[in-house]
Amino acid sequence: MIGAWISGGQDASGKMTPAIVAGGPADTAGLKDGDIVDGIEGVTIDSEHPLDDILSQYSPGKTVTLSVIRGSDTLPIQLTLGTRPANL
Repeated sequence: MIGAWISGGQDASGKMTPAIVAGGPADTAGLKDGDIVDGIEGVTIDSEHPLDDILSQYSPGKTVTLSVIRGSDTLPIQLTLGTRPANL
């Protein structure tokens, strides 16, 4: 599988969490529940390049270009990275 599907889930305590946190970096960039991020800065997200491995190359505050599949469209989206919450 290629890409990272944006969908809600559960945090470490089992509490349901939204796919996009209001006011967070993904929300500010315009990402939507159901989007698929298939690349970051030209690197395809796949089994050899998982999302976390790619993101770990960048510091919070860095703006990166995502390749996002939304429906039948592929969109470039600029996202300024934040800090991952401790409970995720």
